[in-house]
Amino acid sequence: MIVALFGITCVGKTTIGKIISDELHYEFYDLDAELKLYFKDTITNIQNSCFNQHEYDGKKIEVLKSILTRCGNNSIIAVSPIYYTATYKKPFRTHNVFPIELRDLPENIALRMIETDDEDNLIENYVGNYKLDLRDTKYFISRYKNAFSWIETKYEINGKSALDAATDLCILVSEAAQKRLQG
Repeated sequence: MIVALFGITCVGKTTIGKIISDELHYEFYDLDAELKLYFKDTITNIQNSCFNQHEYDGKKIEVLKSILTRCGNNSIIAVSPIYYTATYKKPFRTHNVFPIELRDLPENIALRMIETDDEDNLIENYVGNYKLDLRDTKYFISRYKNAFSWIETKYEINGKSALDAATDLCILVSEAAQKRLQG
């Protein structure tokens, strides 16, 4: 089964996805990492080359479709936020993808905020402005609410550690895979 983890930035898609894939022996794909490989450029440059968000989402969807055509049945994909969802719902149905939206309280997400430079390098010792990070987090939760509304399975992290959340999700994914085999 192919599992796609959705959620806003810093909710834990990549961290939790890697843990799940290790535990279940699934392949792991991170959409942002795959985007950089596919276009042989940084996220910043790819974004800047686009006229608007719709064009940038189109590039992400192109890469997402590429992942779906080459990944195995036992795969986890961490999907960075895509606002325009209509163009990838059909490939998801075709490949029988199990989407899960990861959620957490804005206060918890804001504490996990990271920052990268223009070359996509993690800024070590990032000291953010919690109030600004919280405001941005609330904005993105609101912005992507409709984009994620089609996803039936929601997982509330509720401040759990990545390991605890991944343990819960391993059970959820295993149960869903079993149901698909039976049904």
